[in-house]
Amino acid sequence: MRVKIQYSVELEEVPSQVDRLLPEGWEFEEVGRQLENINSDNSPVATMEVIESIRKDLVALDARLNDCYSILQGYIGVMANPPSEEPPGPPPPGLEEQLKALEGLTGLAAFEDATHPPGGNDDSAS
Repeated sequence: MRVKIQYSVELEEVPSQVDRLLPEGWEFEEVGRQLENINSDNSPVATMEVIESIRKDLVALDARLNDCYSILQGYIGVMANPPSEEPPGPPPPGLEEQLKALEGLTGLAAFEDATHPPGGNDDSAS
């Protein structure tokens, strides 16, 4: 079973970390050696077993290459649009502040209703 792992490194370390993750040449050579084992002298069952082994190795290599590709794609995106070094602004108001603001609006609406009853004097009609 494959699992995804995640960890953080400094931005300038990304290329060297990807180098560590890239498959080694011998891993590709191993697939080549397995391909050499496929020949017409093998039984069909033995040939199928070699093919299955090669396919599993290629899937593992492809997954590692895909991981490296994704990491580098993100790295290039950050390098093209570096994050701003400005400190973040104030945090958005929390729930308590929002409730207090709503209570103030409710009080304002009640005041408006008390001072301007429906059907009363409308200054805009004059």
